[in-house]
Parts: sequence; C-alpha cells; structure tokens
Amino acid sequence: MPAVPSVQAQVPFTVSVSPDRIVLGTRNASTTWLNVTVMAGEGFNDTVSFSVFGAPPGVAAVFQDRVVYLTPLAIFKTCLEVTALPEARLGNYTLTIGVASQGPSVFYAVADRVTLIIQEAGQPWTPSECGRTQVTTPSAPGQEYVISLTLLGLAAGIALGSLTTYVFMRERIRPARRTNAE
Repeated sequence: MPAVPSVQAQVPFTVSVSPDRIVLGTRNASTTWLNVTVMAGEGFNDTVSFSVFGAPPGVAAVFQDRVVYLTPLAIFKTCLEVTALPEARLGNYTLTIGVASQGPSVFYAVADRVTLIIQEAGQPWTPSECGRTQVTTPSAPGQEYVISLTLLGLAAGIALGSLTTYVFMRERIRPARRTNAE
C-alpha cells in the first residue's frame, strides 16, 4: 500500500500570554489577571474560542471573553482572571491557555503556557485589573500598528524580564515611477 503524504496547514493565528509566571496565595484568596493576545493572519476570517487547562482544584480561571470573531490581520486582547481559593493545593502548576477555531473542514488550535505557583501567603501585592477587551483591525494599506503588552500588576520580588512589542505592517502601495520616456 503506498504511503499517503500528510498535509499540515499553517495555523492562521497566534496567541501570547503575559506574564508567563504568576504567584497566588491561599490565605486570603488572591487574584491576578493575565493578558491574552490573539493575532490573526492575513487570510484568517473566522471565530476563535478560548479555553484554559491545568488549573488545580481550588483555582478558578475565567476569561473576560470566551469567543470572538476575527477578520484578517486583527489583533484581539482579552483577560484571564485567575483566583486561588483557600482550599487550593500548594505547589507549582502549568496553565495552558488555548485558542481554537473550527471551520466546516478544518480545525486550528494554538496554546501558550503560564507557570502558576500556589503558596500559603502568596506575594504581598495588590493586583490591578486587566484592561478592557480591545480589537485592532487594519483598515487601509500602508498603515502600521504597534501593540504593547503591559503588565498591570507586578508581584514583589518578580522582575519584568522584557516587554514584547508587536509591529504589523500591511503591504505598502507605492505609485509607479515615471520615466523620461513618458
């Protein structure tokens, strides 16, 4: 029987989560917010849904938005609220934040991971709420979009290693040059 080559389609969107490490305490049911950004590719025009896996018992993880429709080159920002309740087990865990899109004949999924540390006392800090949901869609050729992911709350003793900035440029349309013969 001849071998059938497999065809793997490139996923037409990406996901990033910031920060990549959070520390929560069980003593006073602490909460923090993760910024989740999805960037659609040039040909993507569909709905994506959000999910989170790996939260241990006693930890609640709730998205600000669960489903969103994206047009080509759109950038969508939402928040994931993570709360450790007093009954949460202490330890280190990995949260997997997934984004998926199901079409009539294709399924795409991407994920990013965050380290979750549950301690009795947690970190002595007051988290800030995540920003509102935001969709940025290029509207005309030649426009540039710069999106910065900014950490709104930072636990004491955890340094911000880097700030990621994404720059998207659509194809620039330049007028044709005139030659001396014209």
